[in-house]
Amino acid sequence: FALSDVLAVVAIVDFTNKALYEREVGTNFVAKDEQGRTYKMDSSASLGHHHAFRTKSWHLDDIGPSFSATVAIAFDIPLDATNIVMYPSENIESAQGILLAESIK
Repeated sequence: FALSDVLAVVAIVDFTNKALYEREVGTNFVAKDEQGRTYKMDSSASLGHHHAFRTKSWHLDDIGPSFSATVAIAFDIPLDATNIVMYPSENIESAQGILLAESIK
């Protein structure tokens, strides 16, 4: 897709690490549209949000066990996408996703 054909869709995610080890939040999510296309997180857009809004945490921070963080997870989504849903990347087929947008036009 050309840059003019996409829009950054940003989800603000409250994340609590319930594992017994540090985890990175950003690598844990993907987006999928109604057409079946999947999208990885856009690291540069998430970093831009982190700098613009001076948030405490960003998606590549290691979150310690039992700690929480609020991070921006951004995806570059084509303008023709509909029903964009965010899923955990490890369970995209079995997890219940979170609807990010019905349409971005």
